[in-house]
Amino acid sequence: GAAVAGKLLAGGATVVVTTSRLDSKRLGFYKDLYASHARAGAALWVVPANMASYSDVDASSSGSAPRPWRTRAAPRSSSRMR
Repeated sequence: GAAVAGKLLAGGATVVVTTSRLDSKRLGFYKDLYASHARAGAALWVVPANMASYSDVDASSSGSAPRPWRTRAAPRSSSRMR
C-alpha cells in the first residue's frame, strides 16, 4: 500500500488512498509520505472509508464519499506543504 503510493507520488501521480480511521496519527503518516515522495504535479487524497462496508464502497466509487484530506506537491526543493 504505502510503498506503492510513495512510488506513484514520486512519479507525479494523483493518488487516492482509503483508510478505515482518519485520526491525527494516520493523517501525520500520510503527510510524511507525501512530503518525502511527492514531486511537482502530484496529489494525495486520503478518504476515510471502511472497505468492508458495502455502503462505504458504493460511496467511494460513486464520488459521494466523505470529503477527503487533499494536498498538492510543491517542487521537491521546498520542504513546506500547502
